[in-house]
Amino acid sequence: MESFHHKLNELVETGTVSAVYGDLHRSMGRFLETLSADKNSQRHLLGELETSLLANFAGRMESLLQSMNAREINAETLPPELTARWYSDGNYRLEIYPKENLMDSGAMRRFVDQVRAEVPDSIGAPVVSIEAGNAVVKAFNQAFLYAVTVITLLLLVLVDRKVDTVYILVPLLLAALYTGAFCVLFDIPLNFANIIALPLLLGIGVDNGIHILRRARHNHRLDHSLLSSSTSRAVVFSALTTIASFGNLAFSSHVGTASMGLLLTIGITMTLVCTLVVLPGILVNHMHAQ
Repeated sequence: MESFHHKLNELVETGTVSAVYGDLHRSMGRFLETLSADKNSQRHLLGELETSLLANFAGRMESLLQSMNAREINAETLPPELTARWYSDGNYRLEIYPKENLMDSGAMRRFVDQVRAEVPDSIGAPVVSIEAGNAVVKAFNQAFLYAVTVITLLLLVLVDRKVDTVYILVPLLLAALYTGAFCVLFDIPLNFANIIALPLLLGIGVDNGIHILRRARHNHRLDHSLLSSSTSRAVVFSALTTIASFGNLAFSSHVGTASMGLLLTIGITMTLVCTLVVLPGILVNHMHAQ
């Protein structure tokens, strides 16, 4: 070891070697000084050095010997647990990689469409993601349609004047439109978690319109007293209670749950505004026309 250190010293003094040799020379110098300073721990220090340098030597030699005995790789020599994943009943499994970033939903849909154009029954994570999205959108459309249909039928049964059904539904649908516009304006995306909140808003908000309209019909006139009535105050407090109940979801650590809470808060607020502003305006025109 001292002889090797001396050779390193000669190389470093020539100035023709890289800095790595200088670092090795200094490290060996410190190690030799430690060995000479503490005679009692020489065996321990040398054992640690041997372990550090040669601990993996046996394994590396075994890997080297195995690589020298490597055989040709073909379908017959592959392990069964590997071939079972890629070949079955005369069919081979193909794995196709996209050229675009599939984090973009548009790129993922284009990739799935291109693959399915060649292999209609292809499957995989992108296909599952696209089909799941289609299922959620279809479920949302059905839920929204069913909610509007059932609410309309119930209103036709409950209200005395059938035209009141239109007066109640217009602010409700307008609130849904404003909620969507608000999401676009402030870049709040609709996702699988929060999209179901829109049909829910119809059921939550329809009773506000019913209360306001019945109060207006009961008074047989419409003026500023309607908005200062106990009915309007009850509608406001009820909406605030609902916002407090659903709005706390917006503070959830789960992104989907938080987005649903935010969308419900926006939707209920828009429903309240349309009920107290748009609906009285419609009723004013109707009563004046009468």
